[in-house]
Amino acid sequence: MDTYILTLGALLTAVLGAFLIGAIPYPYGWLVLSALLITRWLQLKQNKDRPPRP
Repeated sequence: MDTYILTLGALLTAVLGAFLIGAIPYPYGWLVLSALLITRWLQLKQNKDRPPRP
């Protein structure tokens, strides 16, 4: 598994958990973390579809 996806997923979970227990008033970071997670996933998917370089 990709380290960046695991890290972003853990950060996203931590931010949402902090929001749910009331530690932060609104999780602005979840928007950014979600966008980064989706972008990384799409990048990996695109690279997998590309043939390897010689």
